[in-house]
Amino acid sequence: MFLRAFICDREGSGVTPRDGLVGAAVMLATAWILKMLGLNALAFPVSFTLSMPFWLMKGASWTAQVAIVGGTLALLGVIG
Repeated sequence: MFLRAFICDREGSGVTPRDGLVGAAVMLATAWILKMLGLNALAFPVSFTLSMPFWLMKGASWTAQVAIVGGTLALLGVIG
């Protein structure tokens, strides 16, 4: 019983291995496209941001996802 307190509970996560694989595929494809377009500096941040709704923000409302992803992409656009 004492050791059970130290084990992480994954029941509340809701993210499956399939979600992680879809997010990874989106990230790799986006990074590859941006590198082919010559936008090497933005390849990782943009691809990470676009993959977030598939694995990191799973279960959040679509308005929150649009606001976070859209706002981040807007900031990256200004920086780039």
